[in-house]
Amino acid sequence: MELYIVHFPVSAVEEVTVEEQGQPKLTVCVAHREDWELSKMVTKQFKIRWSICTFKLFKSAGADGILPALLQLLITHLCYIFRACLTERYIPKEWRQVKLRFILEPEKAKAFRPTSS
Repeated sequence: MELYIVHFPVSAVEEVTVEEQGQPKLTVCVAHREDWELSKMVTKQFKIRWSICTFKLFKSAGADGILPALLQLLITHLCYIFRACLTERYIPKEWRQVKLRFILEPEKAKAFRPTSS
């Protein structure tokens, strides 16, 4: 339960209040077996592998500083992390941030294509 509280502090499925001496109350979610089964159906390891392997190995890193080559070594772990995010209904704040750049499409007047980094 301790790891659960540390890694998934916010959710809204079935709430349980945990209270320790000197610490504020912390509300956490208790995931059900059905939630894990559904997330397993959605996040297939071969699909994650295919997606990450389409990246060029040493293309520039994202905001987190992680190169695609490292992501390819961590596919199994990423699969578990993605499943946990879906099950717990929580996406880390860092994953929700993106920098958008707009690229002018030369063949179309005043047409811009967004790209993220």
